Amino acid sequence: METCRLTINIVVHNRLDVTKPCVESLYANTTEPFVLQIIDNASSDGTWNYLEELASRHSNARVIRKRRNLGFPVRQNEMANAVKTPYLCVLNNDVVVGAGWQEPLIEALERNPRLAQVGPSGPSIPVHLGGFWPGKAEYIEGWCFIIPRRILDKFILFSQDYHFGYFEDTDLSLRLQEAGYRIAAIPVPIAHKHSATRQVCEQDVTGYEIRNRLIFQNRWRTYLGRRSFGYRCKIIRPAAYGDVLMLTPALRALREKWPHAFIAVETGCPEVLLHNPCVNQILPMGSDHRDDWDFVWDLTDFPENHPGEPPIKAYCEALGVSAETLRPEFAIHDWDRAQANSLIPKEPFAVFHTGKSWSTKMWSIDRFKSLALMLQENLCLRIVEVGNGETCKLWIDYDLRRKLTWQGLEAVLEKASLFVGVDSGPAHIAQIVGTPAVILFGPTEPKLLVHFTHRVRAVRSSNLRCLGCYHLHPPGARYAECFRGDVKCMEDISVARVFDAAKGVLDND
Repeated sequence: METCRLTINIVVHNRLDVTKPCVESLYANTTEPFVLQIIDNASSDGTWNYLEELASRHSNARVIRKRRNLGFPVRQNEMANAVKTPYLCVLNNDVVVGAGWQEPLIEALERNPRLAQVGPSGPSIPVHLGGFWPGKAEYIEGWCFIIPRRILDKFILFSQDYHFGYFEDTDLSLRLQEAGYRIAAIPVPIAHKHSATRQVCEQDVTGYEIRNRLIFQNRWRTYLGRRSFGYRCKIIRPAAYGDVLMLTPALRALREKWPHAFIAVETGCPEVLLHNPCVNQILPMGSDHRDDWDFVWDLTDFPENHPGEPPIKAYCEALGVSAETLRPEFAIHDWDRAQANSLIPKEPFAVFHTGKSWSTKMWSIDRFKSLALMLQENLCLRIVEVGNGETCKLWIDYDLRRKLTWQGLEAVLEKASLFVGVDSGPAHIAQIVGTPAVILFGPTEPKLLVHFTHRVRAVRSSNLRCLGCYHLHPPGARYAECFRGDVKCMEDISVARVFDAAKGVLDND
């Protein structure tokens, strides 16, 4: 068979009187090689005999017989999974095509990579389904359309929510447009006999139509009210810096899912989201909740109330998205790097963050000092301290506490040879940058919070059985509490172990 660009998929149920003219017109008027796939949905009028004879005469015809009539969407999905050509045409059997019918449709798709679906009929959704009359093509009718195969790698052809038939084509076009693609109605020489198969179906097609209409209206009620995909979305996550940072993959996935949406984040840590291209607005905590938002997600304490699940994954599930990468994002500019370069040493250096948030996460300041001196003496690293005004000072080398924005901290970490610190916001920034890092864990679980294991050494006690206790707290717990009363999980971590981990991660880098 010649190499071809187009596969044409048809589902039939009886009505040989319309199927035969349709097929004959395809072979007479399709001006390039094509693959023809036809599923016979339990016909009883001689259709199958005709299809067998058709396949015997044409090597490009693949015919399949089904014993049950499951309707249009299920069978079209089955055939779509087998398509190998660059383009798929979904076609009803009650059409007759004219000469060169496919050419304008394929040419339009090849000219515009954002065009995902074309066909001869593109009406507006009727007003009685919701909203107002937009006067534009909102969907391509399912009796004839062409869609690129690459789109089917990202989208199921017809949603399985719609049974037998009706509204599955409207849903497909809206899903494509919601994701940022375009559709277009393009006139081509084709004649259509509407609802020819419905007349011979024994199933309760009226019941299916009612059922599917209700599903469609519920699924698309926000769009139908606006007739726009510019959804207004608000996400609430008050604190802390590391938690807001781990929200960024979900924000990226939401932006990819709804490229036209207006996304606002209400947070007490606005610095983390500065310059984030996925966020349209950063709101202070306590903003008016009566604003006209289409979607509001309150993620206060959300990961904390889902123990045992990585926070990034929990955020994605809450927003109903799937992130291609679980890497947090943090944007900086050249002036942040220029400021950092003016503050850091010229020699190789390690960044220390001793922390001061949860008492259960703290490591002895004396041990931090001992470790810093060992890194100076044995690995020739200068020490740069970072943190806020509450972070304990080591009094060793460079004190950049209170001198850096979060973007400035990232710029410093870009230049650092090593990061050492407790589980905290700076530890997450170090992982984003890719700085070799040693992170000390006690009440929190490394497997939930370490994103890039090949450049991170998680150090924790090796003898205790209550490690990770924070994730076992009842829902709503805001801070870890040591039920032993001695924070032994952190006290058990020796300076020698942390030094060995630092040397190991540097040797492996």
